Amino acid sequence: MTVMSVLYGAAVGVCRSLYGWTGKENEPFDFVKFAKTAILGAIVGGVAASFGMTFEAAHAGMETLGLLTLIDYGATAALNRVGVIIWKFLKG
Repeated sequence: MTVMSVLYGAAVGVCRSLYGWTGKENEPFDFVKFAKTAILGAIVGGVAASFGMTFEAAHAGMETLGLLTLIDYGATAALNRVGVIIWKFLKG
């Protein structure tokens, strides 16, 4: 396992997650949901590459352990905080 293989897995995970996310019709664009999907895809792809498993196997294992929920809550909190910081900056 090298750092490049994990980064490659993360990049592929982002692409795969965003491809699945864009396949949904009649859903308005939500930046937080878009960013969370990319973050989750990157982490699952990185885990898959580091352990030498498929994306589906890594996703299933992380879901079983509850890690996807933990990452989802953390990403939501971080993205909401970033939104508040940007809003305060723009308001002056």
